[in-house]
Amino acid sequence: MKKGTVIKILSVAFILILLILLAGGLYIYGIARDSELDMSLFEAKRGHSATRIYVMQGGEWVEWEEERILGERNYEYAALYDVPKDLINAFVAIEDKRFFEHKGVDVYRSIGAMANYFMHFGGKFGASTITQQLIKNVTGEDEVSIERKIREIFRALELERELSKDEILELYLNVINLSDNCYGVGVAARRYFSKDVSELTLIECASIAAITNNPSYYNPIKHPENNAERRNIILLQMREQGMISEAEFEKAYGAPLELDPDDTVVKTNIHSWYVDMVIDDVMEDLQKEKNMTRAQASSLVFSGGLEIFIQIDRDIQSIMEDYYENTANFSSGEGAQSSMIIIDSQSGDILGVVGAVGEKSANRIQSYATDTLRPPGSTIKPLSIYAPALERGLITYASVFDDTPYSFNESDSGSYSPWPKNANGVYHGLSTMSYAMANSTNTIPLKILDGLGLSHSFYFLRDYLHLDNLIERGRDKNGAFITDMDKAALALGQLNFGVTLRDITAAYSIFADNGEYHAPRSYSLVKASDGEVLLEKGATGERVISDGNAEIMTKLLQDVVWGGTADALTLKNKVALAAKTGTTQDNKDRWCIGYTPSLICGVWYGYEYPREIPRAEKNLFLKPLIPCLRGYTKMISFPHIRTEDLRRARAL
Repeated sequence: MKKGTVIKILSVAFILILLILLAGGLYIYGIARDSELDMSLFEAKRGHSATRIYVMQGGEWVEWEEERILGERNYEYAALYDVPKDLINAFVAIEDKRFFEHKGVDVYRSIGAMANYFMHFGGKFGASTITQQLIKNVTGEDEVSIERKIREIFRALELERELSKDEILELYLNVINLSDNCYGVGVAARRYFSKDVSELTLIECASIAAITNNPSYYNPIKHPENNAERRNIILLQMREQGMISEAEFEKAYGAPLELDPDDTVVKTNIHSWYVDMVIDDVMEDLQKEKNMTRAQASSLVFSGGLEIFIQIDRDIQSIMEDYYENTANFSSGEGAQSSMIIIDSQSGDILGVVGAVGEKSANRIQSYATDTLRPPGSTIKPLSIYAPALERGLITYASVFDDTPYSFNESDSGSYSPWPKNANGVYHGLSTMSYAMANSTNTIPLKILDGLGLSHSFYFLRDYLHLDNLIERGRDKNGAFITDMDKAALALGQLNFGVTLRDITAAYSIFADNGEYHAPRSYSLVKASDGEVLLEKGATGERVISDGNAEIMTKLLQDVVWGGTADALTLKNKVALAAKTGTTQDNKDRWCIGYTPSLICGVWYGYEYPREIPRAEKNLFLKPLIPCLRGYTKMISFPHIRTEDLRRARAL
C-alpha cells in the first residue's frame, strides 16, 4: 500500500474518531444541561412532617386528625445520631464501600457498569453509589438507560457539593425500601424487631441492610433463608473492611435471627374518598401554579408538613359513605359500580364525594367520580343544546318541534331505518320543549343543533362550562380521526372519551345558580410548613347564561321529575327539585344530575369494564339521590365558607 494512501486512511480515521468524540461530548453535555438537581425534593424528605387537613366545624377551622396525611408509605424518620454505627457500616460495606472517599461517583464501579451495559459479560447494570441510590429513590427516576445513568452521575456530583456525607447517609437510610411497605430504617426496626432503631444489635443491623438489595426476596419474615444468606455476606464484608472485630463476627455469623414482628406497622391509614380527591387536586395545582414536577408536588404533599383547608360537609360525606358502603343497596347489580358527588350550587364547594361501591380498602384508587371518563348520554343535552339555544334566541319554553326521524340510514340490503330512535321507541310528532326535555327525545335536540351550529355548541361546553376532555380534533389508538364536534356527540352525548361526574355535575351550576358557572373546588387554602400561602381558591362565578334563561331551564328540568324520566325521585315531594337523566346508546352508563335550591348532586351507574346494564337495574342509578339529599337537614341553608373564614385560615 502506498504511503500516501496510508496517510489518507489514518487521516480519515482520525477525523472520524474526533467526530465521534465530539458527538459523544455534545451528547453528554446535552444531558448534563438537563441534569440540574431539585434540592427541594431532598429538603422535603428531611424530617418528614405530616400534612394536616382542616375542616370548618361550628364556625371554626379544626384539624381532621383521622385524615392526617402521614405519607404514601409507612415511614418514620430516624436522625443519624440515633442510628447504630453497625447499621451504617452494614449498608456502606455492602452497598458502597468507598462511600466516604468518593465525591458521589465511584469511578471504578461506574466503568465496570458501563462496560457491562455494552458488553453484557454478566451481572447487573448499575453499581450505583449510596449517593446515586438516594437520587433515584427521591426523584423516582429508575428507568434502565444510558441517559438516566449519565444524568444521575452529574446529579450525584452536585448533591455531594450541596450536602455533607452525614446528611446524604441520613436521607438515604430514611427513604430506602425495606419491604412490607416500610421505607427507612426507623419503621423497619419496629416492623421486624419491635424496637427503636437505636436498639438494634449487629445481626439485626445486617438483616435490615440485607433487605434493600431485593426487598421482597430478602424479607426476613417471608424468606428467612434468603435474608440469612445475604446478612452473612454483609458480616463477611464488614469484617474484611475492618468494621467489626473477629469476635463480633464469630458471634453473629450464622447465628439465628430472633424476629419480633409488629403487625400494626404494615397497616395503612385509609383516607376517605374526599381526602384522596384533595390530594390529587393539590398536587395538580402545585404543578400548574408553582411549576413543580409531579415528584416535587408529591413529596411536598406527603412529607412537607402542609396545612390544607378543605370544603367538605362531614354530615353529607358520612351519609353518602354509609349508603355506598352497604353493597345491598346495589344488590341487583352484581359487580355494578356507582359514584356520587354533591356540590354547593352557589360556591362550587364539593361537599361530599364517593368514588365507588363498597368499603374503601386502599388509598388513591380509581374514583368513578373524579378519574373515570364516560359518555354522558342525555345529561349533555341541557348543556350542549337547550341552554345555548335559549341564549341565542333560537328556542323558548313554548317552542314546538316535530318529533320525527332526523334522517334515514340505508343498510347494506338497501332498506332504510330512521335515525335516531327515541328511548321509548316512538315518535311523538309535534312536541313542546317540556315534552322533549321530560321524555329525553333524541330527534329534537338534533334539529335544534342544526340552527345552533356544531362549533357554537362545542365551544360552549368546552370554553364556558370547562368540559376540557372534549376532543376538537384528534386520533384514536388506531390512528383514525376523531372529534366531538359532531351531531351524535353533542346532541346525544356519544362523546369519544366522555366526561367525569365531577365536571358535568359542576356544569349544572349554571341552572342552579341563576346562570353562573362555579368551578368545583375541594379546598380553599394550602399553607406551607412555615405558614406561607401556597395555593388559594376563592369562590368564583362566571356568568354563562342569563338568570331568566336559567329559570326557564330549571322549569324544564323540573318537568323531568314531574312525569318525565326522573319521575321515580320522590324527593320532589319534600323540596323543589330539578333533574336530568342520561343513558348511553348502548345502555352501558346511566346518569342523573339533580339539584335543589342549594345543592347539586350527580350520580353515575355502570360497570368497571363497560357492559350493558340489565333491565332489572333500570332505576338503581336514581336511588342514591333520595337518601343522600333527604338525609341532609341543612339542605336549604348551607353556610358557605366565606371570605372571613379564609382570613381566619390564613391566620392560624
